[in-house]
Amino acid sequence: MSGLGLVYPHQDRFTLSDGRYLVGAVVASLFWAMFSELRHIGKSMIASVIVWHASILVFATSQSFYLSMEILAVTGAGFASTQVFMLSSLLGNSRSEFRGRVMSLRSLAIYAFALGSMTSGATAGIWSAPVAATVVGTMGIVLAVMLAVLAPKLRRL
Repeated sequence: MSGLGLVYPHQDRFTLSDGRYLVGAVVASLFWAMFSELRHIGKSMIASVIVWHASILVFATSQSFYLSMEILAVTGAGFASTQVFMLSSLLGNSRSEFRGRVMSLRSLAIYAFALGSMTSGATAGIWSAPVAATVVGTMGIVLAVMLAVLAPKLRRL
């Protein structure tokens, strides 16, 4: 089953889990690209973050390989949707002469993901991967809800 390049036993190639995540991300991205004008971007972004992290929580408890693969597709879709709404809000609310600068700052913010990944890896190494996934999923939902409450302007985008 290597026709789509999703199953390889080597470390330097995609695994089935990477492939399912990517399929979910691509499908979600293509879905949102079909809409010429996205409405309720702020609420949709918050919902996407919650779906993304809730799927991580569900993944952490899954005992079924096949169910886990489908959950990863949902995780990829949630992540990609979050990115679509985040970039739409940033670019849609920036003046054209500042869009390059805004995207540069957004690129710098991506580096925080590396710190989160290292922390998740350390947590998984100390306790277990399910514990790390549970922490990541829970923190993502808690922070999204806090952001929704503390930044009401975001909900109105």
